[in-house]
Amino acid sequence: MRKIAIDTRDLQKSKTGTFTYLKALCDEFSSNPEVLFITYPLAVYTGSSYLGKALEHLLFFLWKQCYLPFYCLINGVDALLCTDYFLPLLPLPAKKFVVFHDAFFFEQPAHYNGFWLRLFHYLAVPAANNAEAVIVPTEYVKNRLLHFIPALKRVDVITEGPKSLPEATGESRFDKPYLLHVGTLDHRKNLLRLVQAFESLDWDGLLVLAGESPAYSGSNGRAALEQKINDLGVQDRVLLVGRVSDQELANLYRHAHAYVFPSLNEGFGLPLVEAMQQGLPCAAANNTALPEVGGDAVLYFDPYQVSAISHTLTILITDEACRAKLRIAGLERAKAFQWAAVASQFLRLMHRPFRVSMLGLRGYPYVYSGYETLVKEIGERLVQRGIEVTVYCHRSLFKERPSQVNGIQLVYVPSIEQKTLSQLTHTLLATLHACLFKRPDVLFYVNAANGPFGVITRLFKIPTVINVDGMEWLRPKWKGLGSKYFYFAAKQATRWMDQVVTDAVEMQKTYLELFQAKSTMIAYGADPYIPVSMELLDPWNLESGGYFLIVGRLIPDNNSDILIDGYLKSKSDKMLVIVGDDVFNDVFAQSIKEKIKGNPNIRFTGYVKDSQVLSALYQHCYAYLHGHEFGGTNPTLIKALAEGTGIIALGTRFNKEVLADGEFGLLFDKDPNSLVKCLNEKNQVFVDLRAKAQSRLIETYNWDHIASQYERIFVNSQHEGNL
Repeated sequence: MRKIAIDTRDLQKSKTGTFTYLKALCDEFSSNPEVLFITYPLAVYTGSSYLGKALEHLLFFLWKQCYLPFYCLINGVDALLCTDYFLPLLPLPAKKFVVFHDAFFFEQPAHYNGFWLRLFHYLAVPAANNAEAVIVPTEYVKNRLLHFIPALKRVDVITEGPKSLPEATGESRFDKPYLLHVGTLDHRKNLLRLVQAFESLDWDGLLVLAGESPAYSGSNGRAALEQKINDLGVQDRVLLVGRVSDQELANLYRHAHAYVFPSLNEGFGLPLVEAMQQGLPCAAANNTALPEVGGDAVLYFDPYQVSAISHTLTILITDEACRAKLRIAGLERAKAFQWAAVASQFLRLMHRPFRVSMLGLRGYPYVYSGYETLVKEIGERLVQRGIEVTVYCHRSLFKERPSQVNGIQLVYVPSIEQKTLSQLTHTLLATLHACLFKRPDVLFYVNAANGPFGVITRLFKIPTVINVDGMEWLRPKWKGLGSKYFYFAAKQATRWMDQVVTDAVEMQKTYLELFQAKSTMIAYGADPYIPVSMELLDPWNLESGGYFLIVGRLIPDNNSDILIDGYLKSKSDKMLVIVGDDVFNDVFAQSIKEKIKGNPNIRFTGYVKDSQVLSALYQHCYAYLHGHEFGGTNPTLIKALAEGTGIIALGTRFNKEVLADGEFGLLFDKDPNSLVKCLNEKNQVFVDLRAKAQSRLIETYNWDHIASQYERIFVNSQHEGNL
């Protein structure tokens, strides 16, 4: 049996955030026979005596550098986890894992005594460099840590969860409504500005500050805070209640009017998650890790501007519609942070890999459309993070069938090779194989057509996530029975699949309106811009800026006929390059090919497999024409932005969402004449569009961020799903 040992020394310290973190983690592991808890036999000294502190530092050094290695050796430990920044520096047979909750040792050295800083730089940093992995709670901390310690081998983001609090009891201890802040009275908590902002409010309520002074005098802001309260004369309105018990904390959350978190620097911000979980409307600083944790469920403000804090507090106190919206959003957001999921991620990191099987696409590394690109991008990143990924491939599409490519395991399954049956029969067989033989931790489907297979995964009790993509039932190519099936399948996906993912806010609204089903919005991504030479386009004799570009299969859904008719009517002196084909030889595609046959100004490339050639086509075109109508976030539109392309797109609500209602591209109606007006716009319009296209690709469309979102939903589905 594998042995995982956890250093529990921090359980002997005062009940700060690191205590809460370790206690919750140990509670989750308490019934796991593989986990050993290394108990510190003494109470941790927290007094102010110099001699006492020196002795405590010596004991800490001996514990970390002598006792822990000895314990691991005599007990045959396979993996050691320390959650307090410090690992044994000595090499061990056991794999070593350490948690860095933040980068404060680097960012705020004045808040720590000199001896403690030396311990950190001479012991913690070298040990972290040799660790199997350093665990951090947010992407923000990961980026900061890599900035200060670029030599780290591996940094994994594993979020935290809220403290488990008892049920609130009794009435409020205060006779007035109150804003609440929970946290130590540390300088970085920015409580001086919060008190100033509160004093300026026209509100007959209180500000309650719950928390004790920090252990280190350099960061202790209590004296300055008390002085500020006295100077402003708000002793009766701003109350310091000190450290509170879990029961008292539950009562404070229960009766608070709202929660405010103005911190200048947070590695995670656990009280914010606790407040959201308790149903409080929340406001927080717009810096460091807080927006990453709070998402869209929190009001944000500039923590350095007292007026900005005051303005936000006014909204938080008086705007009932906003408060109600924040309560609902906060409760939903808090579900993303669960200690069961956190413990699962730790075990996966220290134990066997977490396993995800991906179904419903053509395969890997076969990249034909958005589904295959999505699986390629997130699959390769998940493998790099230690997750075991299996992709089910269409057997008929692969002449060579390796069992593994780029760390992704591949299973080749046959299907009935007929347009309406190919995907469904393939996914059915893949589902049966995954449930009977692979038994992954999570099944990930793409395409709403696969929704009914959730019945099978329920029977086998395997958590399931599905990306439903667009409104397939409205696509012209699916008429009659096909359209009805897609609508039926999408509805079944919301019933049987544990987690539904949509790739656009508008698609999220559609599923809520049509099926009364909540979904998680995770956008489609784009690769970073890398300039590509024009020489790659020599086979088609193209000039940079001398052609319009269409990328997409020749199907009615993409309105290829309207795009070509509009181009022909425009009488433009630019050429038209069409990249794409249809895998099935249908009448629509052939009619388009016949229409352009013999036209010297139109180049038809067919399907382009080389990603650099495709990038060159985007980067050197005059403008990209996008006629996709029924999907959510379309991959080719995102790629066009990433490649710095001027865009002309059909004015659907999904395209408007990506292009910010026309700010980042021209929009046309579903009519060739409307397209003609866009095609004939002045050159400067397209110059301006190209110049700002890439600025649209914020974090939402970043593949690393998207992979992290999928990883989180995969792990959480184990604890929210049908198990």
